Amino acid sequence: MGLGGKPRDDEFEWFTFADVADPAPVPSASGAAERWLEENPPWEPQVAERLLLVDLDNLRADAPRLAARMELVRAIARTADRVVLAGQAGSVARSLPWLGDLGPNVLTVGEGPDAADFALLDAALPPRRRRGSAPMPRQFAVASNDGIFAVLASQGPLTVLSPRLSEASQRLCAAATRVLDLERYEAHLAAA
Repeated sequence: MGLGGKPRDDEFEWFTFADVADPAPVPSASGAAERWLEENPPWEPQVAERLLLVDLDNLRADAPRLAARMELVRAIARTADRVVLAGQAGSVARSLPWLGDLGPNVLTVGEGPDAADFALLDAALPPRRRRGSAPMPRQFAVASNDGIFAVLASQGPLTVLSPRLSEASQRLCAAATRVLDLERYEAHLAAA
């Protein structure tokens, strides 16, 4: 997928933020996200640090779908110990109206392949431990389709929040403890 600049021959989808009208912020208090998460929990029940990592470049969508996705992100964030969101400037600007108090957790990255992925991994991977100290149990929920996040499965349980399951990396899905399909969540909202 391309963001900004101009399309390349190898890109199957092209999206520019200028093509879409700026949305009005519409934070929802309907509780639909919480109800869906009761049936589709993002976390393992064991005690562990819960890290939510959101690749805003992967959550692209029209305004109503983006609002629904951000509502789900906010609901998961309320149950997380740490939240980090990252994306290129256009993705960040498009998402901010729905992020509410998560806004300070957003990292704006430069243009370039995988810039948001690397920023999220830097935030997620633990610094070097002192010799003899035990690692803290951790689990991850990652909103992305990018295979680079499969490495997190070696650190603890990994839940993938896939924006479009047909485009998700097979390596990422194979490494995940569970995969939640955001399009399935959107269909649930439409049926409600």
